[in-house]
Order: sequence, then C-alpha cells, then structure tokens
Amino acid sequence: MDIALLVIFLITDWSIVGIFAAVYGGKHRYREGMIFGVHVPESAVLDEDTAALTAHYRKVNRNFYIINLAAGTGAAFLSLGHLSIFMIVWTLWLLAFCVVSMGLLFFAHRRMYSLKVSKKWIVGEPVRTVIVDTSVSSVSEKLPFSHWWHLPVILASILALFFLPHLREYFGDSYLRFLLPGAVLLMEAIFWFVHVWYSHRENVVYSNDSKINLAVNRLTKRVWSGMWIASNYLMLLSMAILLIPLAVRGSTTTLEFFLFLAIQITVIVLITASILWLENKRNDILSADRSPLLVDDDLYWKNGWYSNPDDKRFFVQDRMCSANFSMNMAKPAAKAITGTITAGTILLLVWICAVFVRMDFVQPQLSLRGANVEVTAGMYNISFSRDDILEAELLDSLPEEPLRRTNGAATNDYLLGKFYGNQTGECRLYIYRNVRPILAIRLPEYTVFINSKTPGEVEAWYDSLKNPSRSPASSVHESP
Repeated sequence: MDIALLVIFLITDWSIVGIFAAVYGGKHRYREGMIFGVHVPESAVLDEDTAALTAHYRKVNRNFYIINLAAGTGAAFLSLGHLSIFMIVWTLWLLAFCVVSMGLLFFAHRRMYSLKVSKKWIVGEPVRTVIVDTSVSSVSEKLPFSHWWHLPVILASILALFFLPHLREYFGDSYLRFLLPGAVLLMEAIFWFVHVWYSHRENVVYSNDSKINLAVNRLTKRVWSGMWIASNYLMLLSMAILLIPLAVRGSTTTLEFFLFLAIQITVIVLITASILWLENKRNDILSADRSPLLVDDDLYWKNGWYSNPDDKRFFVQDRMCSANFSMNMAKPAAKAITGTITAGTILLLVWICAVFVRMDFVQPQLSLRGANVEVTAGMYNISFSRDDILEAELLDSLPEEPLRRTNGAATNDYLLGKFYGNQTGECRLYIYRNVRPILAIRLPEYTVFINSKTPGEVEAWYDSLKNPSRSPASSVHESP
C-alpha cells in the first residue's frame, strides 16, 4: 500500500511540475505576437529592457522548477511515514507551488505590459467587442470530431457497472462495487461534456484571411475533440484491466495495478502532448500568415486575468494557456465563483489534513455509557446497545480471509474504518497491525474488531462487556 501510494504521488508531483513547466515556462518567447501574454511588435524582442526581463524570468523560472521537482519528490517520500504529516506537507507544497509559479508569470506579465505602455508599442487598433468571422462560423459544427464517439464507452461502462459477472459477489452489498466503475464512468461523462462544450465554443479570429482562421480553428477543435475521445477509450481500457480480474478471480495482481496506473499516466501525457503540439502547430500556421488581424486587447489583461465590462461573454480563452478558459472578472458572478472555489478548496484541504491527523494520532477508544457502547476513532465513531451484542470474544488475529476496505484507511501501521469480507460480511476495524489480542464484537449488522497498544486495555474492555457490573479499567468508562 505504502509503495503504491509513493509511486502514485511521485508520478503526480512530477506530472504537475512538468506540465506547469511545459505550459508556462516558455512564455518569455515571442509567439503569436506576444511576450508574457502581451502583444508587442517583433522588434521589441531586441529591446534591452525586454531582453533583461526575459533573461531574468528564464533564470528564476528554471531554478524554481528544479527546486520544486526535488521538493515534490521529497514530499512524496513522506507518504512512507505518517499519512497526516505527509498530507500536510504535500498540501502546503502544492499550494505554494501553484501560487508562486503563477505569481512569477503574472509579475513578468505586468512588467511587460508596463514596458509596452512606456515605450508605446502599439500593434493594432484597441478592441472593445468580439470579432467574428462569419465564413468560419457557418461551418463550425463540422470542425470537431463527432461527440457521439463517446457513446460506446459510456454504454460499455454502464454494462460493466451493473452486469459484470461476480462483481457483486466480490464487493458484496458495499457501495465500493459502484465506486470504482462509477468513478471511471463519471470521468468519461466529464470528458464527453467537455468535448461537447469545447466544440460549441466561439471560433477565434486570428487573421483577416478566412482560410487561416478556418485552418487554425479546425486544427484546434479536431485536436481537442480527438484528445477527449482517445482519453475516454483509454479510461475504459484502464477500468477493464482492474474490474475484469476482480470479477473473474476475485483479485488483481501488482502488474495489473501498474498497468492501470500506466494507462492513467498515458491519458495525462496524451492531454499534455496534444496541448503542446497544438500550440506549436498553430504558431507555425500563424507565422506564415501575411495578413494577421492586429488588435490590441491587452488593457483587459493587464493584471494577468481578463476583465472587460463591455464583453458579454463569461468565459474567454485564457491568455497564458490557450487550452484553458478564463472568467471575465468584470462580472460580479466571476468574482463570487472564484472566491467561493478558492475558499472551498482551502477548507477542503484543511479538513482532509485534520482527518488524517486524527487517524494517525487519536487512538481508538471503547467506552461504556450506561446501556450503550461507544467506539471513538476520528471520523469513524460508532455506538450500539449492549443488548445488540450477539457475541464478544478475544482473538489472536483477524479472520484469514481478505477484508476489503470500503470506507477508511489501510496503511502499514493500522486498519481503520469500514471493511467487508465474503465470510465475515460488513465489519468495522480499529486495528493496529501486529498488536494482540483483538476484541471481536458481533452485532446484527456488522462485526467490530478493535485492539489497543496499551497493555491490558483490550482485556479490560472484554471483561466490562461480559460483566457490566464490574468496575472498568483504563480507558473503559461506564456511567449510569
């Protein structure tokens, strides 16, 4: 489990740093008539102040990504220890990396815009409204690949979700039998939705030549639609690699897990490579354009984000990454959404870290409250009546059958939360690995397994359950 988690986060961290470096690291170059997302004449590249700014950004940026590649690698290795410490460090690293990387780019963008204003580098007429090429708009629906190519993937996933043989027997009545294929199905639906949405977005006017506009918009929509279709079929393949072995023989091998992981990585690589290839190809086409459309809307991007009160559009193509979309921050709703998402993300990350801290450092406790029994362990607290106890016994080990985690944590140190076994059925585990004895409490709905690192505590729990009138010891608390 720990090694698998390490591999997953190593790949995740390397991918994050690599994607940011590939997408944002080259914004100092003069491409599509811009440097750092600011329109300037080509002669500005030779300007002394521009050269100093781009050289400084290139040096700082290179060091920043090298340092964060090492920092992300180090943070991933913390997953071999306490998950809570790892999650806190990894979350802080990820937030700092995203904020600083975009901060460096926005700082350079604003410096470049100031240079443009001070040196009066005007590249075209100021634009206040959206420009449309009607000849391209008339064939817009024919530019992307059909979104109906996603339908076979969705149907196959639904069939696997409900009809794959023995999948129900493997997971039992646990919702986990819906969670794995359901998560993949959700991702496939998102890819389909993005395909449809992107295919219907407004075409971008790059040139006074409609043929250039048609070529670039066709290329853009073909690459994006093809990328989402290919990604969806890869997602279906990854689901098959995991679920078919589970349904046929009740388990997956390490090789199958890493094949699943490799396909997920392939999807990330495919999306990233498609975006980079598209930008290069589009730049080649526009570089050969003899009648480019010279307009200047940098005023609305001067802070690094788009803010144009005269533009009715809510989403516009992002200036820093053409694959992204930026909200029009002149709209009150855009500010509200941005603030809500930012605050919600921070609160979610804080909550996740708090959950892991409680799982790592709060020891499970069994308490007697009159006729009720309570087990407290972070977010996996339970309570039940003494009268519901069918049997209580001390065991040297857990049942020999595999107990599959359906909602909880399973590390090299502990098992915590909801699990399921074919013979045992539903169960709740509060177990430190390699610690004996284990108290098993069988209830009508599920079985509870709990132990403690404190010597004699489990025996005290057992005695208090068997002899309610007996004074409990240690952390077993009884109140009338």
